[in-house]
Amino acid sequence: MSILSRLVVLFLSLPLWLAAPDSSAEVLDPAFDGDGLRVLDGALNDFIPLGSCPLANGSVAVVAFRAVGAQLAVIRLRADGALDTAFSGDGVNVLPAGAGLAPQWSSTACAGVGNGDPFDDRMMVAATAPGTYDLMVLALVDLNSGGFDANFYLGGPGYYDLGGMAFPPSNGARLYPRVHTRGVFPGANGEWLVVGQLDGNTQTGVPTGVVARVASTGAIDAFVAPTLPGYASDDLVAARVGGDGDIRVFGNFRMSGGTGWGVMRVHGSTLAPVGMGATATPDGFWSRVYKGRQIGGGAMVVGGLVGDNSAFGSAARLYVIRGDAVRTVFLPAAPALGGSVAVGATGDDNSVAATGASGNRAVFAMGLRSMAQSQVGYYVASVQLGDGAGVPDSVETAFGVAGAASFTYPGTPGCSAGQFPAQYLSNIASWGLATTLVGTTAPTCGQAPSQPLVARLDTDTARIFNNGFD
Repeated sequence: MSILSRLVVLFLSLPLWLAAPDSSAEVLDPAFDGDGLRVLDGALNDFIPLGSCPLANGSVAVVAFRAVGAQLAVIRLRADGALDTAFSGDGVNVLPAGAGLAPQWSSTACAGVGNGDPFDDRMMVAATAPGTYDLMVLALVDLNSGGFDANFYLGGPGYYDLGGMAFPPSNGARLYPRVHTRGVFPGANGEWLVVGQLDGNTQTGVPTGVVARVASTGAIDAFVAPTLPGYASDDLVAARVGGDGDIRVFGNFRMSGGTGWGVMRVHGSTLAPVGMGATATPDGFWSRVYKGRQIGGGAMVVGGLVGDNSAFGSAARLYVIRGDAVRTVFLPAAPALGGSVAVGATGDDNSVAATGASGNRAVFAMGLRSMAQSQVGYYVASVQLGDGAGVPDSVETAFGVAGAASFTYPGTPGCSAGQFPAQYLSNIASWGLATTLVGTTAPTCGQAPSQPLVARLDTDTARIFNNGFD
């Protein structure tokens, strides 16, 4: 379909989605804190969630960071949304992070959840520690004890100078002081794969994507900023070990025709670039890919946005990566937010995320703002995945309103016209009959985000997510 044809379709559909009702009641699980939303205020004010992992009996673990005191909090909520006081006495265990973290440059991955053994439940946290030059931070959190895994990096957070490793300082000058950690994923044999971006050479301003292979003990075994003739990695967001042993990394690449998404194959041990798979330059004014997850069947899902001429300003995309191939799912426009037209994701690095869900499905989420009111909220959409061959990946129309829903953050911003509270979308995770979204926003304009939010989607009524994985 040509760009002109797509714009015609969007124009013809505008009256339908502009008048769409707030769809929160159709997707939020009322069994979770009465309305599907739990604001973690009081002693947990100023903590920004980094991610969540599902636990047994419908409970969930959330790991959050607070800049004051450089603290990590492991928070456990029961299936009804209440703090699980059987964990650490009050449901919260606070750990020293060791250094300040940038929540917008962070990602998490779950391990050991869903197998019935609580003692192996872990969350890997990958983040950036900003400074004169940034460091990457990795911390393996034991979700059962609430502490750090004793076998990873001497039982605490590990700090890595990725910029200096990729491009050693010359005459005391560091070429890439800024590191954006985009994703962390399970690798082979207990290893971890971390992807991200060095955001701009101080001499040329040109960014580069990076990928690291980290041993189960925390040591970096290989690290590279991969490029191939005609393809320069700009920002990498997802990685997976393929059946042939090579690793597929997905992200934005500079190539002939502009910057667009692509799949690069790198050697499973050395990370040396081997070849390129599917690539595409934007079909709109701009495009960007964001957070993703590994899912079953040797695939990954990644959320993205493409600029367009709609009132929303951008269109949501789900990218399904199988081996070297990529399929793009065009997601529905956002329903109204709090009775008002919604506008695009906040534009922050944590604006968009995607995850796999049971029943061979995927869930996409992004931050929203109201066009006419000072409200912020979230958009979610569900996709029924195909088989990578004859059965296509398609929007799950039984979810929300024709496959998508929106809901507002509970609060009274009291902002002036045209202003919005600051907001983060941290991540989403699915397991069993639930998908958990974690984020945070400021109570009003002009303040830093300080109130963690946990939302649980009611996916049972949509007849999806029946077995569960993250």
